[in-house]
Amino acid sequence: MDDGVIRELARYLEVDVEEVEKRFSADPMKALAEKWNKDAPASSEEVDEFYRSSEDYLYDLTLWNMTPQFKFHIDPLMNYQRKKILDFGGGIGSLSIALAMRHNNLVYCDINPILRAFASQRFEDRLLDIKIEESLDDVKNAGFDIIAAVDVLEHIHSDALEGVLQKFYDLLKPGGFLYHRSCFGCDPNHPMHYDHSQLFRRIAHRVGLIERANGDLVKSGKICSVVVAIPTLSGQFDLPEFHNLLGLDLPPDAQISTNPHKPADQSRNELIENTNSEWLLFMDDDVIVPPDSYRRLVGWGKKVISGVSMKRAGTPEPQMYRFSHAEGRGTYYMPLVQEFIEFVKRHKADLTRAQASYISVPITMDELLEVDGVGMDCILIHRSVLDDIEPPWFQFTKGTRSGEDFYLCRKIQQAGHKIWVDPGLLCGHKHMTVRNFRHLQCWAMGDTYPWDLEEV
Repeated sequence: MDDGVIRELARYLEVDVEEVEKRFSADPMKALAEKWNKDAPASSEEVDEFYRSSEDYLYDLTLWNMTPQFKFHIDPLMNYQRKKILDFGGGIGSLSIALAMRHNNLVYCDINPILRAFASQRFEDRLLDIKIEESLDDVKNAGFDIIAAVDVLEHIHSDALEGVLQKFYDLLKPGGFLYHRSCFGCDPNHPMHYDHSQLFRRIAHRVGLIERANGDLVKSGKICSVVVAIPTLSGQFDLPEFHNLLGLDLPPDAQISTNPHKPADQSRNELIENTNSEWLLFMDDDVIVPPDSYRRLVGWGKKVISGVSMKRAGTPEPQMYRFSHAEGRGTYYMPLVQEFIEFVKRHKADLTRAQASYISVPITMDELLEVDGVGMDCILIHRSVLDDIEPPWFQFTKGTRSGEDFYLCRKIQQAGHKIWVDPGLLCGHKHMTVRNFRHLQCWAMGDTYPWDLEEV
C-alpha cells in the first residue's frame, strides 16, 4: 500500500495508521453495496443523497486510488501540461494533484463533503492552488480544455445524465474534450453502477459531443476532430491506395483533404492553412497504412507521433531518424536501422503471422521512440503544435538533401515539442512494389534481394 496516502488519511481522521488499516480490512466496497441495496435510491435526487452521505467512499476510493488499474485509467492524461482541466467526481483528489503537479489549472468537483474536505487537506499540504466546487452548477468559468470523469459517469442516474453531459458541453471550449473511463453495468460488488453503454453515446452526440476513435468526446463546433491531409501531385489515387483510404477507421466528423498539382511543401502548407481541425493526419499518396492508424496514434496522447514506413528507393531503411555527427560530414540524420531491427526481433511472432505488408503490432508505451526526424507518410500532429510554429511549416531547403518534412521536424523541436514514433504501426511504401518491414529484414541480413522486382 501507499504509506503516504494512508498517513494523510490517518491525520485527517485524527486516528493512527493501524486504525485506518483496520477500517480498510472491513471491506468498504461491500459496505457501500449493502447500503445501496438497503437505501434503494430510485430518483436522481435520492442517488445524489446516497453519494453525498456515504462515508465509506473515503476508504473505498483511497484503496482504489492505490491500484495499478487506477493509474492505468489516468495515465493518458499525464501527457498534458498548462491546460485548464475540470476533475469531475474527483474523490480524494489524486488525479487533481497529479495534473496540478504538471502545471495544469485545476478545478476539483465532488458532491461528497467528506471527500472534499480530505482532498482539500491534501491540496493544502502540497501548496496546490486547486479550486474546489460541490457541483457542476457551482463551476462558473467555462473554457475548459479537458473535463476528466474517471470512474464517475456510471454513478449518474439516467434521468440526470443528459443534464450532466449538456453542462460538460457548456463548460468546454470549442475543441475541448471529455476524457472518461466508465464501467457501465452493475455487478454484486457495484449495484450502484448504471449501464449507460448505449444511452451515453446517443446523448453525447445529441448535445454536440463527438466521439473520437479513442473514446474521448470532443465539443463540436467549427472544427472537426481530424483532417487527413494528403498532397497528391497527380490529383488521383491508384486503386489500392484509394481502397486503403476508404478503410481508415476515422471518427464521424473526420474530413479528407487533398491539394493536387502543386509542390509538396506548398501543398502541405495550404492544407494546414485551409483546415481548422484539432488533429492533422498527414499521409502521402504512395503509402498504405493500417486501418486503425488514426485511432492508434491519437490513443498515445502525444502531440506529434508517426508510424513507420521504409524508404521508397535504394536501401529500405526505416524513415525515422536521429541526429548524428561525422568528421567531414557534419551533422546529419541517421536512420534508426538497428533500433528497428531490435524491435522486429522482439515482435517476431506477431510479424511472422502478418498477412499484409502494413500491420499494427501491439506494443507498450515504453517502446515508443523519440526521434529528430520522420517522413510525412503517416504522422499525426496536434493543432497546438502547428500554432506554435511561424509559417511556413514546410519548405524545401535548397542546396541540401533535406526535404520539406525535415524542415517541419526542426521547427517542431525549435518550438519545444517532441517527435515520437510508434514502431509497431508499420506502413507500406509504394515504389515498383509495396516496400515493408520484410524488405528491411532481408536487407539487414545482407540478402542481395532485387528490391525493385518483386515484393517479399
